[in-house]
Amino acid sequence: MTDRRRAVPRILFGAWAAVWLGAFVVFLSTPATGDGFTRGLNRVMLFLGWQGAAALLALAAWLAGRRATGRDRIAARIPALLSGLVLGGVAAIVLWAVATA
Repeated sequence: MTDRRRAVPRILFGAWAAVWLGAFVVFLSTPATGDGFTRGLNRVMLFLGWQGAAALLALAAWLAGRRATGRDRIAARIPALLSGLVLGGVAAIVLWAVATA
């Protein structure tokens, strides 16, 4: 694999990490606005938007790392797996909220 092809998944991994961690920083640093039911919804929507962008980068890293070998191939899979964990966690919270309502 050429150096250029090895660099693409690594660059995408770095971009994904910045966006994925940025979602948590934005969530924690944004003040909750709104009244009643919608109070704090702006924070949740910002978090989900940033996580959506991170998921797209994770998919790109997965696809770019298909031809990689060894540690590079494993590293290209990590973003998609962690984004899947966040998606699964959000789905579990929603299902729990519906089940207990």
